[in-house]
Amino acid sequence: MDLRERPRTGQFRRHPWELARTRFFVGVLEDAGVLAETETALDAGSGDAFFAECMASEAPSLRRMVCWDQDYDDESRSRLGIGDHRIELVREAPNERFDLILALDVLEHIEDD
Repeated sequence: MDLRERPRTGQFRRHPWELARTRFFVGVLEDAGVLAETETALDAGSGDAFFAECMASEAPSLRRMVCWDQDYDDESRSRLGIGDHRIELVREAPNERFDLILALDVLEHIEDD
């Protein structure tokens, strides 16, 4: 979910499309053996990090998941309730290598792709 779409406080229900999309992509990665082998991952345009958290919970070898989104700030981790210590939220583009790079629902936000 885009950070601008997520309520700042209180409970909310995830849209069924978001849940189905997450199940689909986690399943594809699992079926391909990617989740069993990935140690480092980058989720570009990760929004509220919901997908990253779901993927991390199914990836036994994951050591580090970097969520990169231009709208993160110093309070994002606590506001989003990210409890998994392997998940990092960054605002600036990482300059390193990753075993897996995800860019789900990103292109439609790029003005001149």
